[in-house]
Amino acid sequence: MDRCSNPSFSMGNRGYDRFKEPKVAEKYRMVYRNRTVKCEGNVVMDDFVHLGLKQMFEERGWLEICQEHEFATKELVHEFYSNLYDLNHEKVSAKGYLRGLRFEFTPDTIATFYHLPRVPNSGFPYAEDDLPSATTVIQELCCSEYNGGHKVSHQEMTLKARMLDKIVASSIIIPSSYTSNPSADTTLILYALFSGVKIDLAYCMWDAIFRVAWCPNGTEGLPFGSFITRWARSMGVPIGPDEEKQAMNQTINKQTERFSLAYVSRRDDTSTNVHQEFPGLVDALRHDMGLHPGQRCSLAYVPRRDDVKQEVRGGLDVAPQSTIQELMTSIQAGLLVLHNDLVEFWAEFRDDTLVDMQPTVPELLTSIQVGFAALRNGHDEFVAEFQVEIDAWRDDMGLPPG
Repeated sequence: MDRCSNPSFSMGNRGYDRFKEPKVAEKYRMVYRNRTVKCEGNVVMDDFVHLGLKQMFEERGWLEICQEHEFATKELVHEFYSNLYDLNHEKVSAKGYLRGLRFEFTPDTIATFYHLPRVPNSGFPYAEDDLPSATTVIQELCCSEYNGGHKVSHQEMTLKARMLDKIVASSIIIPSSYTSNPSADTTLILYALFSGVKIDLAYCMWDAIFRVAWCPNGTEGLPFGSFITRWARSMGVPIGPDEEKQAMNQTINKQTERFSLAYVSRRDDTSTNVHQEFPGLVDALRHDMGLHPGQRCSLAYVPRRDDVKQEVRGGLDVAPQSTIQELMTSIQAGLLVLHNDLVEFWAEFRDDTLVDMQPTVPELLTSIQVGFAALRNGHDEFVAEFQVEIDAWRDDMGLPPG
């Protein structure tokens, strides 16, 4: 018998039922078992004092939610969502069952675990009549000269907005993969944070979980895998040491800011504002890129898949006589060699001990493998991914368009 269809099955004979009733086991098998688990990442907030971001989170009482995350236990998270019932959005409540534990699940559950303040009269999510205009949001998040219509672009965001976006995407409200440009929902969150709007974070997290459980036939990932795993353990829910884990989002720290600074440096290359405001970071970026002191950073680029491109960047020989096609071939060859090395490394070390290692190792490998999978899907995607860098190199090498 498929253990997923048997509500009395006790994994490892640990003495608990996995599902509240048979129909829940069926929902798990048909809906949740194959859904991706989103796992929050840690943020080194001390690295962002100079941008005022640590102060922003400290004032809101949110610092604790940015740290001490861990790998999510995938099957536990699947079971958590499968076993939520009596969902009532109006009463802001739900009930749940998890490996023998019956519980009430409300925003207070989250607030108690993370020591988050409950915020009355929260102004977020925005009521329809209170929605800020796209122009207002862009003026707050983007550089003053941005004239890109109604769409916010990461490349045109201020450094502070870019870093806040990465933090939000990593561990706050909507943990997800960092995408090429922020979604409309994300830009509203960023604007609310910048403009001092009251936010009941515990409610926002509960609402995100509620919506996934309320519409189980969706395809989006299951959020807050780290929170669910840590909360379950704190409640005495049994978790086996050999259960499959989901890696966390990449840690956001000073190095992340260095990469983001390169976008700002190139965009603002005719001005010295960035160099004057962040001289230490600019010098560190020059060192990382192999540029001599005083050399302009126009060749510096920010990899969206940081770890992959950082490895590849060191092996590139971008000579003035190189053509764009030769450059692309060099990058692809570097990716292939690095990919083969990583596959061998992963095959050798992917065992139970990996879970006990420092999280940066599997985080790095997962990030790189995801990057390779996307980059190797086709030539067109590869060109699109590197188009900004290709255009910059073409200009720096004096090559005509095309």
